[in-house]
Amino acid sequence: MTDVVVRNMRVLTDGGAVTMNGDSPVNANFTRVMFVNCSASNGGASALSLVHPGAFHLEDLTFVNCSGTPLSSFAVLQLQTFFALTNANISTSGGFNFYTTYTTNFAPAQFLSRGSNSTLSILSDPNKPAQWNFDGYNLALHVESFGEAVRFNAASLTLTNGPAIPQFAIYSGGAYPIYMSIAGDITVNTAGLLTSVGGLLDLQVSGAIISTNSRANYLITPTGRATVRISARRFLILQPFVSVLGTVASNVTINIQEDFFIARSTAVASNFWAFELASGFNVSITAGYLYISGFQTSNTGGGAVTLTSSSLAISANSILFEDNIAFDYGGAISVYGTSS
Repeated sequence: MTDVVVRNMRVLTDGGAVTMNGDSPVNANFTRVMFVNCSASNGGASALSLVHPGAFHLEDLTFVNCSGTPLSSFAVLQLQTFFALTNANISTSGGFNFYTTYTTNFAPAQFLSRGSNSTLSILSDPNKPAQWNFDGYNLALHVESFGEAVRFNAASLTLTNGPAIPQFAIYSGGAYPIYMSIAGDITVNTAGLLTSVGGLLDLQVSGAIISTNSRANYLITPTGRATVRISARRFLILQPFVSVLGTVASNVTINIQEDFFIARSTAVASNFWAFELASGFNVSITAGYLYISGFQTSNTGGGAVTLTSSSLAISANSILFEDNIAFDYGGAISVYGTSS
């Protein structure tokens, strides 16, 4: 399918304007296809649903207001394996642009590995790298690995102009590893960066991770004994409304080659720390330069970091805690219980 516009399509179940669901892997190309005002009444994927996709090539796809109606929402693009022992390899190139004017509750792009021993790979074409752009959403990518590992790479990932109550750019979970690689930058405005509800999420960014004005409860929030590994050249977090990192009983490793910079205005009232680690949370941070500034809390504990029965290891060439205000004690860091 090349140079096609699909407009005002509606399905009454959970299919899509274009659905391919084969009993064996199928191959196809979608190039310069635009989906406009497509919907699915019972959820699922409204625009393009590829189940058991085999070897596909997707290039320059645009989705406009396919995320639902003012009263309901659903995924837009869904790629998944379903049957056992059949891998899916999807080549992507050019722009993948998602726009919505609706308040949505679902990530528009879903990558789901559900077939036993069936890997799902969504890989950027090096000759025309894939750039994923999401405008108006509170989520971007929903990735599950219950059948086998999922691999995703792209040139860039951008989530901007989200609603007042945002979620995350990346949601991940599953029994198998999820490997994500971005050759350029990740840019997120308003929403958090990621949440992981179990398993391994390995996020490698060759450029910078840039977060501005996050209103998520935590910018990074793993739960369910998840393991999260993040690496990037730079990590810039500007004006987070609440906390940067926090939850319970998970393992997080952050490796930043240059600056890990977290700054907010102390004029903005907050009852949250930059890092809030509790109940078996193990965090290791390596950076060239670590800077945390502008956090204040009326809760008990340090203004920047509070640990409760958790561990935090930081290794950097230079570390600066500046203008962090605590309610009672520990202007920078407070430690409770069996923390280290």
